[in-house]
Formats: sequence, structure tokens, C-alpha cells
Amino acid sequence: YLNSNALLYYDSISEMKMAENLIAGQFVETKGFYSIGDGGSAKYIIREKNENETSDEITTFNLLDDTLIAELIINDRINILQLGCKGDGTTTHQELKIQAGIEFMINKYGKANIYVPDGTYVINYQWYVRNGENYGIMGIRIHSNTVIEGESLNAILKAQTNGYGAGAFYGLIRSDMDNDCVSDVIIKNITIDGSGENHNAGNTGETNILLDV
Repeated sequence: YLNSNALLYYDSISEMKMAENLIAGQFVETKGFYSIGDGGSAKYIIREKNENETSDEITTFNLLDDTLIAELIINDRINILQLGCKGDGTTTHQELKIQAGIEFMINKYGKANIYVPDGTYVINYQWYVRNGENYGIMGIRIHSNTVIEGESLNAILKAQTNGYGAGAFYGLIRSDMDNDCVSDVIIKNITIDGSGENHNAGNTGETNILLDV
């Protein structure tokens, strides 16, 4: 690491997590999420962990000193590479990281602005739970005041192939079902790929891929 003007620099999240010199109130910048130059460079504030707080290891991270936590600092939007997303077309469950970024911004600012660099991000499903019961499946759940913007149409959110079974009704991007409706949602400059050409006939393969806002 390099200590310059009270800002500590680390090559990656893993290096930051193992640092022995962090104290509450410090600011940290990583040069990448997994490695230098991977696009996931971000700034963090080191703070004391709240009682019973657990990190999601996406926007907040446990540190070697288990009384501290590193929390992502954002300005007006989150680049999903800062959440650890991989646009390689093969790494699954990218929806969990994108969802964590949306919830992080909504909880802090009441709005979310998510930037998707070019690449193919494989979206699996997550169960939507209401009143303790599984209510439905979806990829990414959005709230009012949410923007999801791609770098170009080469920024692709792609449904996982053969993940849900024939006849499945799967919301690739779906509105917050806790509310009757959402408002002020923008999804632009991005490709939504239901991956239909790769599905098998018979008992596997998704159908009814839904963009519901």
C-alpha cells in the first residue's frame, strides 16, 4: 500500500481486507476490485462496525480488525465493476452484486444510479420473499428513482441458460413488488438478452422472459 495525504492505496479488495494499519476515519482507495486495472477501482471509508452489523462483501467489507468495516464511497452512481461484477459472459449470479448496489444507494440516498460497462453479465434468479414466503423469482429488482445505464448496447444483461425449467415465468428486471407501482425509472443504452437461442427444448429452457417496470 501507499500512504499519501492520509489516503491509503491498495491493489485490491483482498489486500485492503488484510491490512493491519487501518483505523476508523481513514479513507482508502483500491486500484481494482480483484486486481489492478480491472475497472473496479473505488474509494472506501473505514468506520467502526455497528452493533450486529454484517457486511455484504460487495458494498461493505469486514477487515482484519473485526471492529472495523470498509464502506464504499460513491458520488452520483455506481459502476458495477466496483461491486465485483464480471462481464465475461460465464460468471453467474451477477444479479446479486447489482442488487446490492441498488439497495445500497436506495437506502442511503433514496435513489439509485447504476452504470453497466460493456460486457456480458449473466443474470440468474433470486427468490422474492413476501411475508416469509417465496412470492416469485426475478433477476434484478428495481425501485422508484432508479437508473440503469449501459456504456453502449454492448453492455448486455443476459439470462442464464437453462436455469429455471420449461414454462418458468422469470422477471429479468422487475419492479419492486412491495409497492403497487414504481416511478421515475430509466433503463437505457443497454441490451437485455433472454438467451433464448441457447435453451434446450423439453424440460429445460426459460420462457416468458419479462422486463416489467
